[in-house]
Amino acid sequence: MNKRKIYQIIRGVGVVLMLAGVVLPSCVSGDNYLKIEEKKLETNTDLDRSFHVVADEPQGFGLRMEGFIIGIEKSDRKTLGVKPLANDEHFNRSPIGFDMENTRKFVACLDDGKRTFVSHLVQAECDKDLHIPFIKNKFLYDAYCNCRADGRRPSDPAWIMENDSPYERSWEALEKLEGVIASQLAKAYEKGTPYTHVIVGTMGWNSPQEKAIRNLNSIFGNILINQGNEFKPLYIAITWPSSWNKCFQFFSLFNKADDADEIGFVWANALINKHLSNLRARSSDKKWPTFKIVAIGHSLGARLMTRAAFSGAVLKKPVALQEGPDLVIGLQGAFSMNRFLSDRKMGREGAPYADYKDLRGKVVLTWSENDDATPLANWISGANYAGAKAGYERASDEKYKKHFAFYNASEKGELIPGEDAESQEKKVIYIDATNLVKYNVLGTSGGAHSDIYNAYMGCLLGKIISKF
Repeated sequence: MNKRKIYQIIRGVGVVLMLAGVVLPSCVSGDNYLKIEEKKLETNTDLDRSFHVVADEPQGFGLRMEGFIIGIEKSDRKTLGVKPLANDEHFNRSPIGFDMENTRKFVACLDDGKRTFVSHLVQAECDKDLHIPFIKNKFLYDAYCNCRADGRRPSDPAWIMENDSPYERSWEALEKLEGVIASQLAKAYEKGTPYTHVIVGTMGWNSPQEKAIRNLNSIFGNILINQGNEFKPLYIAITWPSSWNKCFQFFSLFNKADDADEIGFVWANALINKHLSNLRARSSDKKWPTFKIVAIGHSLGARLMTRAAFSGAVLKKPVALQEGPDLVIGLQGAFSMNRFLSDRKMGREGAPYADYKDLRGKVVLTWSENDDATPLANWISGANYAGAKAGYERASDEKYKKHFAFYNASEKGELIPGEDAESQEKKVIYIDATNLVKYNVLGTSGGAHSDIYNAYMGCLLGKIISKF
């Protein structure tokens, strides 16, 4: 029996176990004051609620610096009002430049019975009317805002949405967000402190919203601390439903990997390749100077961000690879290195990143021998995950090493080029971070898979952004 057959059997068993698990008491939600809208959106289990905590507790947590939170959730496509892909006006069903396997994956993700949507957009801004400096959450869009008008939940979204479909409202919300970011770019320029970068970040598997924001605060903050005064980034955090059924978590990895790809095809794609790229192009109007677009993801978040970077062609108004992000950083990526290899297009997912040389910016990946997060998944699917030793072994194979420029990271975050690395201009940058990514992080598993929140990683990320 081949690995693909074993993979299909295990996924099938996982579905059965998940269906059995949903009736267990630990997976059932109690009553709460958001219940009306949660039931409408079918996001009313305890697990679902963990991905809109900021909507439940508007000032309880958020970004520690000015920026935006984009909250993405998942529900039945009929509930969301999602049309079949053939009738979806936002996409090309047959994207230019996609091979058969890549197109098949795209169609499979978007014709699924459940789909993702944007449930809330939050702007983190300094409230200067208060007598103590405070980063306040201001809701730009909130799908839960109509639940009660009793003052208990002070969410006052800035926009009145024109669409009834939560799915269509999601597209409208991103369109409106572009205008808010444009205003912020212009104001910063007028003040003499223009933004130099827009950095979009997201986390991976089993990262509830509160945990994801905490971790992104660590990453964003450590980058900021390790850069000079000339570095002025605007941060955008994407949170997404990265957990499935808590009772059988291992089987959720494959389901959530597909969700990461879907969000990469859809929401992160539209944000980066359409809206942010449009704002960067508008810098020629002299309302603000040009800026760099940097996408950072960890684990399945790296899968999400790399998928987004290579998906501009699926949008109804296609965006070429040359117009995409200026830099994509995948920390301990939970996706196959085969995605970059055109000579392995016959795999389960093809080689969707094989045209990496045409991308506007570079792709930079880290891996570590201490990353033990995905050995079983690697064995089942043959994925050769980018963040682990299996990914390095595939990349360093004599047949494939021509695609990669190899670097090392010191334990203090210094970037050290390997042999001939500096001369390999248009290649995927692959960093051995074994000396840096080496400790288990509280509350996580997988060895050192999550050891990316320290100051030295901030130093490495700063050097990557500066160099590439």
